[in-house]
Amino acid sequence: MIIPKGIKQRRLHKAFLRYHDPNNWPVLREALRKMGRADLIGNGKMQLVPAYQPAGTGDAAEGKGAASTHRPFKTQHLGLPKVPARPPRRK
Repeated sequence: MIIPKGIKQRRLHKAFLRYHDPNNWPVLREALRKMGRADLIGNGKMQLVPAYQPAGTGDAAEGKGAASTHRPFKTQHLGLPKVPARPPRRK
């Protein structure tokens, strides 16, 4: 089993999951052509991605903080304060 670890492959997988988002269409068109599935590009009912790109889409950065520096989210193990333990329940 191959696990996608590279950022490009992970973004491609996310784009396929969110194929209805116009910002993902340029990436999907390129990937479909490389895969030999250009038949899935078009404006018909049986196509996955339209052949046109609406104005103002396709070049947006991913997420709100994409332009800022990369900050990993915090988890219990990476910096969040620990949750205090509950006292034992009385019977």
